[in-house]
Amino acid sequence: MTTALRRGWAGAGFAAPMDVLLLVAVAVLVVGFLVAFLVTRRGPRDAVAPTPAPPAGQRPPAQPPEDWRLAAPPPPSPFPERRVPTPPPPEWHPGTAPLERRRPMPPDAAFSLADHNLTDHAQDGWRQDGWRQDGQAHDGRGPDAPRHRATDGAPAPAMLSNQALLAGHVIGPDGRPVSGATLTVSDFHGSPAGIGRSATDGRFRLHLPTGGTYLLVCTADGHQSTTVMVTVAVATLACDIVLAGTGGIDGWIRHQHGGPAAGATVTLTDLRGEVVASTMAGPGGGYRLTGLNAGEYTVVASAAGARPSAGTVQVPASGGTRVDIVLQSNGALRGTVRAAHSARPVPDASVALVDGSGGVVAALRTGADGEYVFAEVPPGGYTLIASGYPPVASRIELTGERTEVRDVILGAAPARSGTDERPEWG
Repeated sequence: MTTALRRGWAGAGFAAPMDVLLLVAVAVLVVGFLVAFLVTRRGPRDAVAPTPAPPAGQRPPAQPPEDWRLAAPPPPSPFPERRVPTPPPPEWHPGTAPLERRRPMPPDAAFSLADHNLTDHAQDGWRQDGWRQDGQAHDGRGPDAPRHRATDGAPAPAMLSNQALLAGHVIGPDGRPVSGATLTVSDFHGSPAGIGRSATDGRFRLHLPTGGTYLLVCTADGHQSTTVMVTVAVATLACDIVLAGTGGIDGWIRHQHGGPAAGATVTLTDLRGEVVASTMAGPGGGYRLTGLNAGEYTVVASAAGARPSAGTVQVPASGGTRVDIVLQSNGALRGTVRAAHSARPVPDASVALVDGSGGVVAALRTGADGEYVFAEVPPGGYTLIASGYPPVASRIELTGERTEVRDVILGAAPARSGTDERPEWG
């Protein structure tokens, strides 16, 4: 039979091995084509219809997973369901205004802010971008706190939480306030941190960042500029600034005989009698007072062994004025009180020195040797009165250049007098 088939295939024109393979391949291709055709025709009926688009303004429903047809529901859990408690709503804090997405604002809705001061607080309402804002104060006050419009008057200067207040007064050398002084604050790198001016009463207020050290420079007309270092470590810092003037006086202080009054004290007072400045003369008698405001002053010089000298001086707004002072040297009086008949010293005798107007300048009692001494007596005419026996009085003239010696004789002849040269003061 095999031989017959081979003969039949050969008669039909097919070779034995290759022709069989070719025939099988053709059969496979035909079967595959038929299967593909059937699947293609069946597909449109089984396709899922597309989901229609949601209306405008609505969110499309959540899409199920691609394998929802094959996914099986999860088995029930053997453990009981655990519910997590819902946390309470957050507490209200000043300065917070939470935003909540509720619904878009209708296009034709009215939106007016005429009755609200947005710089001070916020009210409940819908914003133009579709967000709703719960009305809570932004200025640190509660929602029911009273509000102040910008038209209620001049508002107090606002101070941020990271700023400190530097306040004080600008005072001149005479203790009076200085108005119109310029105050400039800068850090150590030269960057400005604040600037201001003093008021009529000398008061100033500056806001500075906290936690730093700054240089405060104060300048004013007719005064010397002053620099103060300020460390801002607290919310409020007080600082008073005393400015010095630009006027001054200088000169020499000498005794009456021409010698320098070294160590003499020079005091300057204003018209109210208050001391403005004071100094001491140097070894050569020179002195200098600076940093004075323009005006009229009284200068007083005093030294040991001399009468104080006072005078009036006009200090200019700038520069110096020379004032030389001559001190009058004081005199001295000494002597011995004796008895008239024996010429012996009279102890414990009373001796008084009276000036020309009848006033007692000095009074004392003699010692055991009958001597007395009146020192630092200003030049002029005096009356010397001694008593112990019947009183004796004699006229004495002191010049201040020397010490007068006068013995007093009680109970007899007039008193004996003489002169004792005193050393020069200096």
